[in-house]
This record gives sequence, structure tokens and C-alpha cells, in this order.
Amino acid sequence: MAILIGLLISHSISRPVSKLSSAIIEIGKGGLDTRVEVESNDEIGQLAASFNDMAGKLKESHIKLQESHMQLDKKVKERTAELSSTNVKLEGEIEQRTEAQEILEERIKEINCLFGLSKLVEQPKITLEQIFQQTAELIRNAYRYPDLTCVRITFNGVHYKTDNFEKSELSQHSEIKLRGEKAGEIEVYYLGEKAGSSQNPFLKEEHDLLIVVAEHLGRIAERRQAGEKLQLFRGLIDRANDAIFVIEPKWGRFLDVNDKVCQSLGYSREELLDMSVKDIDGIIRDDSAWAEHVKELKQKGSMTLEGLYRRKDGTTFSAEVNAIFTGQEKANYVIAVARDITERKRAEEKLQRAAEEWITTCLLYT
Repeated sequence: MAILIGLLISHSISRPVSKLSSAIIEIGKGGLDTRVEVESNDEIGQLAASFNDMAGKLKESHIKLQESHMQLDKKVKERTAELSSTNVKLEGEIEQRTEAQEILEERIKEINCLFGLSKLVEQPKITLEQIFQQTAELIRNAYRYPDLTCVRITFNGVHYKTDNFEKSELSQHSEIKLRGEKAGEIEVYYLGEKAGSSQNPFLKEEHDLLIVVAEHLGRIAERRQAGEKLQLFRGLIDRANDAIFVIEPKWGRFLDVNDKVCQSLGYSREELLDMSVKDIDGIIRDDSAWAEHVKELKQKGSMTLEGLYRRKDGTTFSAEVNAIFTGQEKANYVIAVARDITERKRAEEKLQRAAEEWITTCLLYT
């Protein structure tokens, strides 16, 4: 009986413990809904009740943890989407900035080309041929692929080209015009591997630059040729035997004079350009007298006058002055050509005295 009672008591204790142990194992496997049946109010029953309460709280914590994980995962996904969108925008901005920087660099090269051309023209002793030759180098350096670009400028049949010049299939051209007529051409050739393919290595802006440079070269050549003609004309004027004045008609100020004027009056050109007609001509004593002469000159177009010119040292001489009134675009001018007639006046006076003496002699004999 004692043994039997012991076995019964042992079984009654081990059975709930076994259930509790099995429940713990199930919970360990993730079965948070596992519960232990409470069959008594003894210590085993209380332990089972505590276990069930712990399992319930563990499940609640697990649910909250899952919800927290879900919210965190949602936030992570949202943040990832935002970062992805921001990254796409950033990549786009970087690409745009890169393109903008490349465009800016190309524009800077073009500006440097035009600035370099202006600096060439400012050099006082540079020839037109040197301008064309150095401009060819400026154009090559302004292109996107300067190492694969060659340039040739042709003007009046003469070629000015870069040291690597050779023709290829891809090229750009622009005419140089002089007074509206073609006088030359700028040629640019691409020498890289892309030559002959469908992809054009030239930019539209590069062709626009070529047109602008060609226009500048045409104007430069026109001014140089006009300057050479003017210099030649100036040389002829300065070698003339007569004194030539260019005069502002309103106040009679000298705008220009030739070398003969300076020699005749004893003034430098700089001094004369600060003077007026009334400062050298004793007949034109004030502005009103000059205004009367100009009024008559406008009506007649040209006049022959006699003046009494005063030199820097105070001496005077008679001058015959041929004057014309002319207009050029927005301004009017008086051109006067003066000749010293002192000797002629003396000869005339001598001839007149001789004639008077001859008449007197004839009267005495009669």
C-alpha cells in the first residue's frame, strides 16, 4: 500500500511537471498560444497559472514587436523610396551640372578665341598676314577636340593653316567677305576616328563661332586695307607743295593739317589742332567774319580768297586760298588749300611799278 500510494503521489506530481515541460518546449519553438491546464490549486497549479500568464504576456509582447517591426519596415521602405527618389534627382542634377560645366567650358573657349583675336588687332605692328595665321591657331584651340582639329584660312588666294592641316570628311566652312564679296574662307577639319561615321564631332556653337570670326576677319581686312590707302593718301597730302587744312565750319577750328602748313607757319601739328582760322589769318579777325565766309562758301560751294597768314614768329605772308564746303555722313567740313603768293605779289608790284614808270616816261616824251 505504501508503495502504491507513493507511486500514485509520484504520478500526480510528475504528470503536471511533464505537461509544463512540454509547454515550455512548445513556446521555445514559437508556439506562443500554448497553455498548461490548471488542475489544482497547489504549488504545481500555481506554477502552471504563472506559466500561462507569462505565455500570454509573451504573446502580447511578440504581437507588439511584430507591429513595431512592421511599422519600422514601412518607415524603412518609405525612407528608402525617398532616398531613391532623392538619389535619382541628385544624379540628374549632377548630370545637368556636368553638362552645364561642359557647355560653360566650351563658351569660355569661344570667348577666349574672340578675346585673343581682339588682342591681336590691338598690336600696333602686327600685319594682316600674322593676324590670319594666329587666328587659325585660336580657332583650333576653341574647338571641343583641339588635338584632333585642323584649320586653314584662305584670303586673296593665300593660305594660313595650322601645322597639322589635312583634309578629312568631316568639316565646317565659313566665307570671309570684303565689302559684300567673298574674299576668302575658313575651313575646319576633324581628324579623329569618328571621321566618316554618322556621329558629328562638331558642335553647332562651334560653327556659329566660325561665322563670327569670319565676319571679324572681313572687317579687320577691310579696315586694314582702308588704313593702308589712307596712309598712302596721307603721305601724298603731306608731300604736297601747298598747305592743306581741314576745318570745322562752325567755329573755324583746325581738324587736320598737312606738313606744309606746319613748315609755312612754324607751328607743330599738335599746336595747330588747338587753333582756329582767326588765329592765323589777319583778314578773319573774329567768329562773325568767319561765319560770313562760311555762309558765302555754302552758297557757292567753292571760293578763291586771299588771306594774310601770320607765322608763329609774328611775320606775315600773303596766301591764295581755294576753299570748298563738303559734307561726309553726319558732319560738314571746309577744305582749304593755301599757297604762299608773296613772290607773286612782289612780281606783280614790280611789274606794276615798271608799268607806271613806263607810262610816266611816255608822258614826259609826249
